[in-house]
Amino acid sequence: FEALPISLVKFVSVFLPLSLVIAVLAHPIVTFLFQGGEFSPGAVRLTAISTSCYVLVLPAFSTEYLLMQAFFANRRMVAITVAGIAFSVVSIAISYVGIILLGARDLAALMVVALGYVVSRTLKTGTLIGLLGKTIPCFPFRETAWFLAKTLGVSGVSAFGAWLARHGTALVTTGIQAQIAALFQLAAAGLVAVGVFWAACRLFRLTEPFEMMSWTMRWVRERRAKRQEAPPPPA
Repeated sequence: FEALPISLVKFVSVFLPLSLVIAVLAHPIVTFLFQGGEFSPGAVRLTAISTSCYVLVLPAFSTEYLLMQAFFANRRMVAITVAGIAFSVVSIAISYVGIILLGARDLAALMVVALGYVVSRTLKTGTLIGLLGKTIPCFPFRETAWFLAKTLGVSGVSAFGAWLARHGTALVTTGIQAQIAALFQLAAAGLVAVGVFWAACRLFRLTEPFEMMSWTMRWVRERRAKRQEAPPPPA
């Protein structure tokens, strides 16, 4: 349990900016991967909007995975079961209100369903953190709020940089094949996003992403070393 808060902040520090950058680059991503044949520009637009909405669940989904393991290890099965049912109902309720009561149609209905799912999963994750914090005092409010503020700042400027680079590249790639233009947009926006992310982390003194990357590289090296040391399979 001592490693849980450390792992959670590392996951959030990586997946929150990643989700926002993917959200603003969803259109060129979908264009590059799928546009062509029967997959029309209209289908690209709908898929891109859906991707932009659903990808925002990445931070909650990644942290929920760790939290579930903590609850299983602590043998608290009822709490996570009730939370899962309750927030599934919340997602359904948001969709019902938006589509049935407010009359959302077509694109608006798609966004209501997608964002309702994101909101419900995010609320579920926050609730699980609160429940776990009652028995394991590992999420001090002030430090957690300050970390989230820094991470949101880094994520916002990274996504904004990617958005500017994407639209700037789109201005100079008009008239060429859509998938090639999308590839140029992704390359430029990706480079800008990485650069802005690195600079913003230094500015906001957010060290967790670098620690996460260092841990990942160390894990890969250890796995590779173990694979090399393992005896060859019998012939």
